[in-house]
Amino acid sequence: MGASGWFEVVKRLQPLPEGQFLGFELLNVEYGNVSHSWLCNHLDVHFSETLGIQPNSRGLIEELEDARQCCEDINDEKVGAEPGLWLPWGLVKYD
Repeated sequence: MGASGWFEVVKRLQPLPEGQFLGFELLNVEYGNVSHSWLCNHLDVHFSETLGIQPNSRGLIEELEDARQCCEDINDEKVGAEPGLWLPWGLVKYD
């Protein structure tokens, strides 16, 4: 019971430790839980066709501004994705 580990890390508002930045994953937050990825709905295809934003070789969005633009599009319900707040989450690989 209680807050999840990811929530505890995010609410600290601290920068992540140094590591290899992989890109941004677009995730839906529903009822306080991360519940859907943009890849669930093939939104990578939608954003490639409508915004010209392509995922990198890892299937993630390279630039924060592009990730924010995609989330803004999803949050306006233009694409019919799951309801809830969509946010860009930076993924970092650690040794």
